[in-house]
Amino acid sequence: MGVHRATVASTSDPMDLGRLQVTIPSTGSVLWAPRVFPIAAFTAQDVAVGAAVWVAFEDDDPDRPVVLGLVDPPSRRDGLGRDLEALGDAWDHGHASGASDAGGGVTPNPYR
Repeated sequence: MGVHRATVASTSDPMDLGRLQVTIPSTGSVLWAPRVFPIAAFTAQDVAVGAAVWVAFEDDDPDRPVVLGLVDPPSRRDGLGRDLEALGDAWDHGHASGASDAGGGVTPNPYR
């Protein structure tokens, strides 16, 4: 079945499984599909309705679609905002380098 270019039609999964509803123009199919999450991802990537994605089918089974990822890379600016937010959260919880100084004081969070 190969890999297909698709468009995200909905992100509101009625079964609350995190699936995306996608439309595959080349076949006219509208499907609910789970998505792949990279193991090394620092932050989760939100997918917007209307985004172009790649869809494949497990074992070439048309009833087992999987969203592999975005066709176009997300804006670096959007990613920067998410990364800074995640760094700020890590700092607030003491999990970032320099979050507390050697004297036992508190160093202000540079990410907020």
